[in-house]
Amino acid sequence: MSTTETRSYRGTEDLSAYLDSRQEPKWMRAIRAEAFKRFSALEWPTTRDEEWRRSDISNYDFDAYTFSVDAVGKQEAAAGKGRASAKIPPGYAGYARFENGRCTALALQPDLAERGVRLLSLNELLAGLASDEQGGKPVAGSALSGAPEIKALEHLLKRSVETADNRVQAWHYTAITHGIFFYVPTFVEIDQPVLVEYHASGDSVLSQPETAVVLEKGARARLVQKASSEEEGELLVNEASDVMVKDAASFYLLSVEDLNIDSSWFSNGSSWVSRDGSLVHFAAVFGGMFAKNRFDCVLDGPGSDVRLNGIYFGREDQHFDVRTVQHHNAPHAVSRTYYKGAVKDEAHAIYQGLIQVAHEATRTDAFLEDKNLILNDGARADSIPSLQINTDDVKCSHGSTTGRLDETQVFYLMARGYDRVEAEEMLVEGFFGDLIDHAPEVVHEDLRSIIRDRLLSAPDDEDDDE
Repeated sequence: MSTTETRSYRGTEDLSAYLDSRQEPKWMRAIRAEAFKRFSALEWPTTRDEEWRRSDISNYDFDAYTFSVDAVGKQEAAAGKGRASAKIPPGYAGYARFENGRCTALALQPDLAERGVRLLSLNELLAGLASDEQGGKPVAGSALSGAPEIKALEHLLKRSVETADNRVQAWHYTAITHGIFFYVPTFVEIDQPVLVEYHASGDSVLSQPETAVVLEKGARARLVQKASSEEEGELLVNEASDVMVKDAASFYLLSVEDLNIDSSWFSNGSSWVSRDGSLVHFAAVFGGMFAKNRFDCVLDGPGSDVRLNGIYFGREDQHFDVRTVQHHNAPHAVSRTYYKGAVKDEAHAIYQGLIQVAHEATRTDAFLEDKNLILNDGARADSIPSLQINTDDVKCSHGSTTGRLDETQVFYLMARGYDRVEAEEMLVEGFFGDLIDHAPEVVHEDLRSIIRDRLLSAPDDEDDDE
């Protein structure tokens, strides 16, 4: 009979014990060890660091948060034995759901699996590979030992750790608690997106999910990732999404974060796009009292094309710090970044955008733009676009606007029978509309619903007075 024991660890204090407990292949243990080495050598970011100058985390006690993982008695438990078969939601090609780190649903359309597409729980995969390495009983994942997709995953995670430049990011790779590996083979095209849900609950709980994606040459796919929580409970989520898009492949990643107001969100995304490859990343940041969201994209091959889109909406006294980086390392590449944000009550949003062009990256065509709406006195939005150009013969520029709703437009709608609340709601939804319309259709209503909820919500102190 399979038995599963749950073990708990404190945020950073128990990292060594956590690493010793892992049943994983040698290459994964080496990746974690390198991440731990980086973590130990780095200090926590401070307001002296330019990227963190407006986001102070000095008051965090990271060891006050704990994370729990299953210590597997028999490898069949690690392989998900006994997990109820999952139904794939309408409009999707695959589905995975994690609740407090445990994979509770995992399904992929059978024809895609037959064509070599992989949608795998990272923990189950690594446990299977470790069992095979140790000569144990074959379990899920062990059949992939030595397969090209495993080599691709190893290469992706190694590269992600090598580029980790702050302690929060190195902490994630040291103590990944759970996650998904999504792999699409050469020239396989997936018409519908895949859905991955990370849900957490509890108080003083730490969650560090990893989304690892590799698309081989000419592959086509989309993935929707959602991070959510219960309405109450203080969580700290330290997430990473790592993406490798190879020659002429195309990938769309949409990430929606909607944690409760008491929680904190750290996200570091890294991506690499090869020759003639294309990537669209869409970040939707809504939840948490504190959110530090960053996505880096490296245009590694000529002809690569990247679009970084995003929306954020802060309310009450939320603090959002959103950053994008377009690294142009190859010539004849194109990138566009387009973010929009709104703030109300006493919320503070910061957008930092960087276009970085290497000496070899001639004929670069890059642009970034950020637009903000301030919905009342007391709310604040800072927009900081920047360029680092190290070569000639490029076309690079940026733009930024911050302002209030146009009173002429509000008056126009009120003159046609709408009250002021309805008029403002229509204008704010319209403000975000062009970006939402370019997202996968299956998430349109979800995004619009969250925006409406943020727009119509009252601060806690007003709720208490009613």
